[in-house]
Amino acid sequence: MEQLNSLEISILRILEESQGKENAIHREDLVARLNDEMPLFLIGERKMRITIKHLQTSHGARIGSCPKGYFMVETAGELEQVCAYYHGYAMSSLHSEARLRKMSLGELVGQLSLGLGGQDDPISR
Repeated sequence: MEQLNSLEISILRILEESQGKENAIHREDLVARLNDEMPLFLIGERKMRITIKHLQTSHGARIGSCPKGYFMVETAGELEQVCAYYHGYAMSSLHSEARLRKMSLGELVGQLSLGLGGQDDPISR
């Protein structure tokens, strides 16, 4: 596993103070705190969101989001809510792809399952 960079470390450290959904930190406040800590390398919301996504997907960080902002997932219920959001988003995206390809969602999912686990599949690496 690759090592965390300074931005990733800062995000995780700040979010450690935001355990649980009720303690979420608003995205603008998170960006401001990050920029206060690293004034020579100012970042925007987009870079922060990309970095949070990387922390989730590459490092397994249990970071959730809600209308109040970002938080470290603390309970099984929060984990279920975060996963339900991603599941819904994924299904919506797959439905859009199926419509564009003029095929059923079942057909598309069948094609996707044939590709999983292959040599060129990044999931299996």
